[in-house]
Amino acid sequence: MSAESLIGLITGGASGLTVMTIFVVLILAGKLHTDGEFRTMMDRSDAEFNREVAALDREKAAHDETRRALEAASARSDAAVHAAELVANTLSTAGQRRGHAS
Repeated sequence: MSAESLIGLITGGASGLTVMTIFVVLILAGKLHTDGEFRTMMDRSDAEFNREVAALDREKAAHDETRRALEAASARSDAAVHAAELVANTLSTAGQRRGHAS
């Protein structure tokens, strides 16, 4: 075995040991998560996303309900204005007829 091969083996082994040490330190420090922890975080994230979507759906439903109520109120208001105009017109016509009859 040549000296270069031996140095390469030692360097490669030292690099591998360094990488393993870094991973262990990160896991122990809570900076690197296991697959189970990652899945748990993703499940929580999915649940939060689903809650936000449900909240937006409820808000949209409330807006749609408010819009329908406003449209109905507008239609009732238009009908009330039309009825008031008819009454005013009827009273005005009746007053004019009395004025002509006198």
